[in-house]
Amino acid sequence: MNLNDTTFKKFRDFVYDLTGIYFIDSKKYLLETKLYKRINANKLSSFEDYYDFLTTKKSKSEIEELFNSVTINETYFFRGNHKSDIIEQILIPEVIKNKKSADNTIKIWSAACSSGEEPYTIALIIYEKFKTKYPNIKFEIIGSDISNEVIEKAKNGVYSKYSVKNIPNDILNRYFKQVGDDYELNSRIKDLVEFKNVNLFDSTGVRRLQKFDLIFCENVLIYFDEKSKRGVLENIHSRMNQWSLLSVGNSETLIDYEDLFEQVRFNRNSAYLRR
Repeated sequence: MNLNDTTFKKFRDFVYDLTGIYFIDSKKYLLETKLYKRINANKLSSFEDYYDFLTTKKSKSEIEELFNSVTINETYFFRGNHKSDIIEQILIPEVIKNKKSADNTIKIWSAACSSGEEPYTIALIIYEKFKTKYPNIKFEIIGSDISNEVIEKAKNGVYSKYSVKNIPNDILNRYFKQVGDDYELNSRIKDLVEFKNVNLFDSTGVRRLQKFDLIFCENVLIYFDEKSKRGVLENIHSRMNQWSLLSVGNSETLIDYEDLFEQVRFNRNSAYLRR
């Protein structure tokens, strides 16, 4: 069973219209592999049959399963120790410094958080470094993803050895319990994070969220073409306060979006302010 070019483009458009995620021609094999699993799950015989099934029945549950299949969920705790240092030493202190004195709540959004490793990493840093130092400040962390499947995994807070490979041993021992081959995060940290199902390409859904002081959208924008990337960034922009910071991946830049964001540098590191 092969995915021909015509059907590939039909699926690509279908996924793009709903999510903004764009599969370039060279990633056809990746989409084919992911679709094949859904064909088998639905006991269908071809890619064309599955496309007809999606577009005719328009099953909300099957479309969610498709989202679960096509989204990329490669992540782990403390992904890039250098980035963790930036969060601890620059980003959170900058947000605290610029907060209005009357507002003692710091709101943080981890967008496209997959199975929760990023927002929980932020929660671990806050619990370790800031809760005692700033007892009067409340931290609210939201993790969001388009996939309900990974959101449920995040809520459970149980992770493989691969996911916890970069966690310092003292933190791993303090906040995780080993259960067989897995590691279960304790409730002190889990309770700091709330998870929501959010499609970044859906402006109505995004704009239902509160506004945030610090937003992480890292290693996500590379999956969008220029048109959908602007739409996602406009949605994120709408959820930023006057003095909010946006952090993107190390290989990502918003230089073409100066109408929305102003780059601010902290020595060799940078983030973006809302214009």
